[in-house]
Amino acid sequence: MKKQELRDLVVAQARNPNRQALYLACSSSGMRSGEALHIKKKDLDLSLDRITIRINAEYTKTKAGRTTFVSKECGEKIMTYLHRLDDDDYVFTNSTGDFKTRGRAEQMALASALERLGFNEKYSSNGFYKITSHSFRAYFFTLATRKHDENYAHKMTGHGGYLMQYDRMDDKKKLEMYLELEPDLVVFDQTKNEIKIKKLQRENESIEQLRDEIQKLREVQAQYDKNIIQNLKNEGVIIE
Repeated sequence: MKKQELRDLVVAQARNPNRQALYLACSSSGMRSGEALHIKKKDLDLSLDRITIRINAEYTKTKAGRTTFVSKECGEKIMTYLHRLDDDDYVFTNSTGDFKTRGRAEQMALASALERLGFNEKYSSNGFYKITSHSFRAYFFTLATRKHDENYAHKMTGHGGYLMQYDRMDDKKKLEMYLELEPDLVVFDQTKNEIKIKKLQRENESIEQLRDEIQKLREVQAQYDKNIIQNLKNEGVIIE
């Protein structure tokens, strides 16, 4: 799936922010749509710069739980309605019923959007749309592989046995890797520009901090030199 197609699909769901967030979440985190449809408000962690999602093992294909992040633009969409949800409410769907019912509702909504947008090309062998719910996850996998490597992409999308060192990273380091990837994932140019501006601000802050540290080192060195000269004077080595 191309970025423009993803953008159009998100825009087409303007009346359903939960579904917009679903598309942005799967394409920016690598979650399976089935995993995303199980996510409840209590599974979100808002303490970091990006929303962290805890995916419970019982809802994953590999039966191994994991954490992942969603992009800034996805987080902003979630925050427009999160305050209305209780802890046990689903985040990415407002459909009622069991999991199969929710899944069918999303499949029908996606098919309808594909037809309206003209993205209705199908495989001749089976009649399936070429863009499916899996396409959002594949979008993430492709870009994650390009930015980091295939092991990272496999791990983030929930494939077992990959990049074990990633599991040993703390959340801060994991977020650093994600933020390096995020500019490639975002769908809307405004968000991408905001991320670039934020990055430049952080870099400028780092430069200012470095300048302050250099100035402090110079002051320490100057005081050290002054003390040496004074000691030499006291010992009569230097006569004024």
